[in-house]
Amino acid sequence: MSNKYLLDALRFSESRYRRLFESARDGILLLNFETAAIEDVNPYLMELLGYTYAEFMGKKVWEIGPFHNTHLSQESFMELQEKGIIRYDDMPLESKSGEKIEVEFVSNVYDCDGIKVIQCNIRDIRPRKKTEANMRMAAKVFESSGEAMMITDAEAYIISINQAFTRLTGYTLEEVQGRNPRMLASGKQDANFYHTMWEALNKEGYWQGEIWDKHKDGHIYPKWMSISTVHDEHGQVSNYISIATDVTARKQAEQRIQFLAYFDVLTDLPNRTLLHDRLEQLVAASHRDNHKFALMFIDLDHFKYVNDSMGHEVGDELLKAVALHLQQCVREGDTVSRIGGDEFIVLLRETENEGAASVAEKMLALLSSPYDIGDLQISTHASIGISIYPDHGGDADTLTKQADIAMYYAKDKGRNNYQFFTPD
Repeated sequence: MSNKYLLDALRFSESRYRRLFESARDGILLLNFETAAIEDVNPYLMELLGYTYAEFMGKKVWEIGPFHNTHLSQESFMELQEKGIIRYDDMPLESKSGEKIEVEFVSNVYDCDGIKVIQCNIRDIRPRKKTEANMRMAAKVFESSGEAMMITDAEAYIISINQAFTRLTGYTLEEVQGRNPRMLASGKQDANFYHTMWEALNKEGYWQGEIWDKHKDGHIYPKWMSISTVHDEHGQVSNYISIATDVTARKQAEQRIQFLAYFDVLTDLPNRTLLHDRLEQLVAASHRDNHKFALMFIDLDHFKYVNDSMGHEVGDELLKAVALHLQQCVREGDTVSRIGGDEFIVLLRETENEGAASVAEKMLALLSSPYDIGDLQISTHASIGISIYPDHGGDADTLTKQADIAMYYAKDKGRNNYQFFTPD
């Protein structure tokens, strides 16, 4: 091999090293093995610390401002000469402008064709520490979140869950890790529901909605869940993250609000609003099918005396007992409603005068039976007015008004009886 070839190879090697040295994103110092004097410094370190090339050259490392008051000293480099390496994983420095910098400092001894050289690599670890801090914060948020969180891999197999997930589902990480979330399925959602969900995840990378799941103990509960798709640096799906909140209390509150809108709080019977809706529907259906139906207006006799003499608590218990008795007198599909105070309205579908009279007699007999309320035994009676569709009216308001008139006529007739509406 010719000397020229060897010289060219050496020049190429030196040129390649110089390019690497000058473009490195770590700070690099080259030191004399014997004296520890700086013989070269790369541009990145000059930029990081704010010192010029001239301010570095020929000085010992510990003589440069940023390295004052650090672990570096003549003794540490004597140790380096003996052991061949020194390392400090977290060394605080200060740049010429006063900026605080945390670095990883590693010095190694290299033998270059029989000549020993010290190379110091100085890496700014602030980005790494920031990333680690963010990861710790994310992990803390993940674990302490009040919302149930679940992370799966790209194939939708569970990798991790938090404590809120365990509280919500009853399952620990050991019980769900490596399993598909469909283990939680309640069966209330069909295949089309999940198809729509995955379509949104694949197209938009996000889905949210209400879903019913099954707890470990078997009970089914509603939750509001959002799922996000996570992509890697190549744009490929790497994970799915779901966040879920138990909405059982909200659903119960909604149901309670819905109930209060249409049902009487005391007796659980349909209230005036729901009665009017059902009456309108019954009028339309009876007109279409050419059927008759009866509307009964019921008012308890002397109920005010019970409230005044025995107290409202006793009166309320009596109203609840009356409601149960009235329901026992009608068929499934008929309506018993409380419209306020001691007034009730009953709708008897597909019923004429004879059927309505039979039900009224049964009601009067049952209502007259003594009620045991606490230590008291109370008897009550009622006055009942009856109107028949379409004989006494063709709309809800007219039928209600006519039955009300008939009920007052029953009171005039001595109470504890029923009367049909008649024009006179």
